[in-house]
Amino acid sequence: MQKLTSLLCALLIAVSASAVPQFGGKRQSEVLKQMDKTQLVQFLRHKKAQSASHFIHPTESKTAQPARLQAKFAEEAPDTVLIAFCNSTFYPEDGAVWYGLYTEDWSKTFYFSILVEEGKRDVELGRTYTLADMEEGEEDSYPNHWEDEEWNEHPYASATFSKTCGAGYDIHVLATVTDTAGHSFVLKYDEKPVIISGDTIDIAFTDNIPNLEYISDGTWLFRAGGEQFGYSVQLSYYSDNQTSCAGTFKGEDIDPATSLVAEFIKGESEDSDVNFYILKDGDFTVLDTDSAFLVKGNVFGVLENVGKVFRLDLIVRKPKAEKQVTITANNLSIDDYWYEYTNDVKFLASDDVNEVELVIYPDGLAEAMAGTYTIGLGGTRATVRTVDPMDDVESNAFSGSLELKYDKGSILITGSILCLDNTEYTLNLSYIKPEKTREQTLIFPRLDLAVFSDNSWQALGYNEDQTAYISLAGVPADYGETSGTYTEKELVADYSYVVTDITAQSYKRFNVLEANLTVNYQAADSAALITGTLLCINTEDATDVPEFTIALRAYIPNPYVYDEANAAFNYHFPTFVLDTDYAESGELYVDALANGYMLGLKFNVAEGTTTLAAGTYEINDSMAEGTILASPGMAPNGQLRYSYAAIVDENLRQVNNAWFLVSGKAVVTESGVIELKAFNSKGQAVNVRLGEYPEGVENVQGDKAQTTKLLRDGQLVILKNGVEYNAQGAVVK
Repeated sequence: MQKLTSLLCALLIAVSASAVPQFGGKRQSEVLKQMDKTQLVQFLRHKKAQSASHFIHPTESKTAQPARLQAKFAEEAPDTVLIAFCNSTFYPEDGAVWYGLYTEDWSKTFYFSILVEEGKRDVELGRTYTLADMEEGEEDSYPNHWEDEEWNEHPYASATFSKTCGAGYDIHVLATVTDTAGHSFVLKYDEKPVIISGDTIDIAFTDNIPNLEYISDGTWLFRAGGEQFGYSVQLSYYSDNQTSCAGTFKGEDIDPATSLVAEFIKGESEDSDVNFYILKDGDFTVLDTDSAFLVKGNVFGVLENVGKVFRLDLIVRKPKAEKQVTITANNLSIDDYWYEYTNDVKFLASDDVNEVELVIYPDGLAEAMAGTYTIGLGGTRATVRTVDPMDDVESNAFSGSLELKYDKGSILITGSILCLDNTEYTLNLSYIKPEKTREQTLIFPRLDLAVFSDNSWQALGYNEDQTAYISLAGVPADYGETSGTYTEKELVADYSYVVTDITAQSYKRFNVLEANLTVNYQAADSAALITGTLLCINTEDATDVPEFTIALRAYIPNPYVYDEANAAFNYHFPTFVLDTDYAESGELYVDALANGYMLGLKFNVAEGTTTLAAGTYEINDSMAEGTILASPGMAPNGQLRYSYAAIVDENLRQVNNAWFLVSGKAVVTESGVIELKAFNSKGQAVNVRLGEYPEGVENVQGDKAQTTKLLRDGQLVILKNGVEYNAQGAVVK
């Protein structure tokens, strides 16, 4: 990734994020070694989620594996693999339990998704399951497979799995797999029996801050206690009752992945040591009364292979409606940007005193959001906090019911919630969709265009008489082609707006509410035609809601348009900074700044190299080791790109002159001094010495923040002949 001289805009960040390899490109074995048990469970859930959309429902035909899995493979003696870690997670939507088995060195991981009987949440002890008893994936997406340390997946052609449990709660797994390439393994996992230590420990306290929620997979999650009590209990148990946590439960109902007792042990210092006992068994009752939750019974927890019995007598008092407050607000905002991935929608509204945040998990967006939501069910939650930051008071909702109505884009949320601060809040929150008040046509004959590697784009600039300005940024649906139809969903809100009535004294700015645009991008011409309508709202006058009909042409500008054509760059930097942040990718950056003179060089070196070896480095665009990157000029968003030289103002906020280095060479001496003789795209010389003879250079870890101080209000400004221009060449008003 090319390093820029200032912070990337939010659009670029969003675009580049999708290209970053999972876990930073590390091997799976390296990543898994660093995980604790909680992280492993999360990883296991993630692996299951990756394949969930490709699962065939258990009731569908399982008569045959895909043709390529029926291919004959060479006979091979099985390797015995000792498993060091074994985790499981039940997925009720698939009727399957997902197992992950890991070796000690994490070089191999084995996954099984085993169908279980209705009402069961784990495999039957002692039963041997075969591949026919496991979930069947679609082509190239098999839930049952093993992975090597390079993340390569190897689907099973055959497999068996069995699990037993000893008298000491010791789990034993024996499995066999043969993959489609003919590699066979015998997998063995054996836990040590648990040693029961000491007498039964009584945990009895009254907690006035209940923390209880129903998780949508059939689990109640109960938390109580804390360091002040000496113990904290987190009890996650399965129940078929979605409306009440009450009932009698056994060890088979406990989810060991998320259930524990934390024991706080006071030391000599103020801090406490904490022992976490994972709950393996239990026999307890939960009562739900008008005033409290009561948990009574025994649970059995294990720390390593030592177990303790805890006798629970917990009273968790419910809040009471000691105070009533009404919150009426017509500024309700909605955040559904991540709905496709998280399935949640967030709402925010406030009056003069309180702010309300709601989170729901609807079946869909728009009209599909309408319905009744109960706090604590299906992930629904609410928080009330004070508007005044000096108060900084926040309280979570304990119970309540909300009704959401949706009418042609307008939203009304009513209901009441009881919060843990013993306050009952009556809510009347609304968003009234603005109606068009007028129409206006805007024509922009020549804007600047940027098209990025994932086909997202940005167009911005003035109209001919510079009385109007527009900025539009779009990400095509599913990162498809740049050309196509764009609604407000495909536009990047922070970078899509219209400014009109520009004078020396004032202007009007409008944010986009709705969009209906057609983008026709011609790569051969580096140009795009964008037409359609934008329904906008005046940021200063909410009653002004114009519908703009726009017609604009945008062109990708010459990246060297601001390269200095009339002067050379000559300077001696006494010190410089060597930035090794990207050394693992074979990139070293040299940054220097002194008295308004600035230089940035990107050296291409062997991966993992953290020092500059003495020698000659040619400037070109080959990316070969032992070279300096030739600058591709100014980035589409106005950033200077390596390698470059520049003269900036005394406040480091404005670039006066810029040189983009495209040829020449740099010599690094044995003493660490760098002698640079280069040329920019317009033939102007750049002669620089970095460092002092004979002391060498200041070779310290770079601070990228040093190269981000060249912006004015977030935008690059260039001064030419006493006139200020933005990065696209337009005069700054």
